[in-house]
Amino acid sequence: IMKQNLLLSLVALCLSSGGWADALSLNDTFTADGITYTVIRISPNEVQVGTGDPNSSAIDQSTTGALIIPTSVTGTDGNSYSVTSIGWSAFSDCTGLTSAGIPGSVTAIGENAFYGCPHTLKVTVDRGSYAEQYCKKNRLKRND
Repeated sequence: IMKQNLLLSLVALCLSSGGWADALSLNDTFTADGITYTVIRISPNEVQVGTGDPNSSAIDQSTTGALIIPTSVTGTDGNSYSVTSIGWSAFSDCTGLTSAGIPGSVTAIGENAFYGCPHTLKVTVDRGSYAEQYCKKNRLKRND
């Protein structure tokens, strides 16, 4: 009986603490707050926005208004992941976007990340960041 009680206590503890959540591995994807992320590094934990598939947007293409990309996100495994890149075509053809905030943690932006977005799309970035250079190169309007 004591062994059964101990086992039941351990199971209850794992269930209540989320201990049964599967750990994420490289290239696993998950969605948080309407944005799809792909794990690109473990230890330190890093993700990119989107899957890198040119035929798959990181958000619902009918999304309208402002988009704020966080500096970090919690994965389905309960771990924190730094957002360090934006994948290829992550926001392509998201014609309803009016602005996008890119954190300084982003050090790479894939080709065509904002392809097909409105020419009036305004992007907020940290000065001197990789994202600022990307915006200049791709003639995206940067908010000051």
